[in-house]
Amino acid sequence: MPRKSAQSKIATAADLRSSPEWFSWIGELKRRYRATQIKAAVSVNASLLEFYWDLGRDISERYPGKKRDAEFFKTLSADLRLAIPEANGLSPTTIKYTRYFYELYSGLGYRQQLVDDNCGAYELMRSVPDGFKSQLPTIEEIEAELANMEEREGISAPSSAPRRKAATPPRERKTR
Repeated sequence: MPRKSAQSKIATAADLRSSPEWFSWIGELKRRYRATQIKAAVSVNASLLEFYWDLGRDISERYPGKKRDAEFFKTLSADLRLAIPEANGLSPTTIKYTRYFYELYSGLGYRQQLVDDNCGAYELMRSVPDGFKSQLPTIEEIEAELANMEEREGISAPSSAPRRKAATPPRERKTR
């Protein structure tokens, strides 16, 4: 019986591309890659929220009262931009909102979901500073963007995943 050559065992690009399993696998790899990108973005966003929470806490605790005038936020912003030139989101306004964010939610403590409380979304939104509200997307905008992303990328959320979940503030870290 003649031996098969090593080349006959290697699939050519044409062989691979003629197989429906090949394209099915490529599609699955694309979906998994996109899902990983989304998970990474969510993780980064959670980490940034934690950073902003900590920054707001530091400002509130280190510089209480009138020490936090407009010049304070401009100086902090300029110095942070010099120290971290590649960072975005360090404008004086954003830094001021980190303090608002911390002071607004620090009294609530950690909660499983805000909907567990007897306070409604209307009451919660009334307590958010007006300048901060304009920077937040609406639920409808978020859902529309998710739908567009799912359509563009062929990704869908698992059916067991809730579509709407109330946001909770990050846990405050215990300092040692």
